[in-house]
Amino acid sequence: MRGLLLCCLVSLVASENLRYDVSLNPKKTYEYKYEGEVNFGLDKPNLAESGVRIICKVTITGVSEQTFLLQVSELEFAEYNGFEDKNGYTSSPNVTKRIAAELAKPFMFEHVNGHIDAIRAYAEVSTAVVNIVRGILDFFQMTVKTTQNIYDLEETGIHGKCQSNYAIEENEETKDWTITQVVDVTNCKEKAAMYRGMAITVVDKLSKERGESVISTMGYNYTIKPTAEGGLITRAHGLERQHFSAFNVKGGSFKMEAMKNLVLLSVNTASAISYGPMESKGDIVLKFEDVDINIPIIMQNLDDPAPKAIELIKRLAEANSDGIDSETTEDSIKVYQLMRVIPYEELENMWKQLAENPKYRRWMLDSTSEIGDARVLTFLETRFKANDVTAVEAWQTLLLAFHHLKITPELVEMAKVFLKLPFSKSNTYLWHTVALSYGSLVNKYCVYYTPCPVTAVQ
Repeated sequence: MRGLLLCCLVSLVASENLRYDVSLNPKKTYEYKYEGEVNFGLDKPNLAESGVRIICKVTITGVSEQTFLLQVSELEFAEYNGFEDKNGYTSSPNVTKRIAAELAKPFMFEHVNGHIDAIRAYAEVSTAVVNIVRGILDFFQMTVKTTQNIYDLEETGIHGKCQSNYAIEENEETKDWTITQVVDVTNCKEKAAMYRGMAITVVDKLSKERGESVISTMGYNYTIKPTAEGGLITRAHGLERQHFSAFNVKGGSFKMEAMKNLVLLSVNTASAISYGPMESKGDIVLKFEDVDINIPIIMQNLDDPAPKAIELIKRLAEANSDGIDSETTEDSIKVYQLMRVIPYEELENMWKQLAENPKYRRWMLDSTSEIGDARVLTFLETRFKANDVTAVEAWQTLLLAFHHLKITPELVEMAKVFLKLPFSKSNTYLWHTVALSYGSLVNKYCVYYTPCPVTAVQ
């Protein structure tokens, strides 16, 4: 009887020392299997969809009391293009190799009271790859309250500062907790979002009454094992759905579904890991500073792009000389993508080869306007100074180039030079186009940068 009582007392003391608040032990190494998957489509039967999937092993090792290293290994990247239930994911070794080269480097982060902060990585690691790591670390960004089973609070996650609702259930046999978290990503403060092409769009009363163009839902399920050191995540699942309808049209929505899973493989004693100098990459919130927004619509080899672009321009000019050939639409998209990776010097060489033919030069100028960065401004400035385009060609190309230009302080300052070039004032219609196009550019610029800089308006 005394032995039974002693066992009960020991069990009681042990249970009282168990903690559920999520923490990481700096003296241990945690190995997890991670799987992330994103699918895109129109959410309609008999229509093709596309997606990507990443599977890898994630190792988290303690460096100090609050600092940890994350390492990714055994990476597999696969892509999906086809029909649901008919086509599966196919391995993409080239993309795997490219991403693995950056993910193989260790990442450092701080984990305090269940929250991620101060992510650091090697300088050459891109923002896109750091965002992948943020998606993994997001599983460790949660608030566990041991005194309430249902609660809500505002906290920071990958989408920004958002409202979260928690519900906790305990497994009577294992004493594990199942935590359900639902995040309101629609009404986040300091939202992680990037908007393009919206500066001249006016939201009217009718549009607001119809509702939001984007409807989002996001939820997590965690299995937490209690230990004396803190709650240990043994399994986690996340699911996010977004439906986008540009004009709030019923049945006209585009869907995005993102799913990710994390499964604990082992916990071992930590060993020292060597790493080089790192730089700050910010907090857990997704970043888009240097993420390329020119996402390819059609996959193609971009090596040695200038000769390929010349060949396609000639083909398009001939095929569309007597009317629009709808079968060449794909070639048009390919030209735009090629033009965006051609160096400025190669653009000048292309102009020398194509300018003598009226049909080729028109296609060359139209394609150049899709570049969208400093190269198109430099190219047009050279044309204006050399007077080797007509006034009609000049205003047609400049109008499109300014409309598709990335909105940055540097590019707006570069665009200002066209107000001072003599060629801009050589023709009334050209001068009106230059002045109004620059004004529209400044208008969009002032939407993204508040207050609007005086130098741009002057």
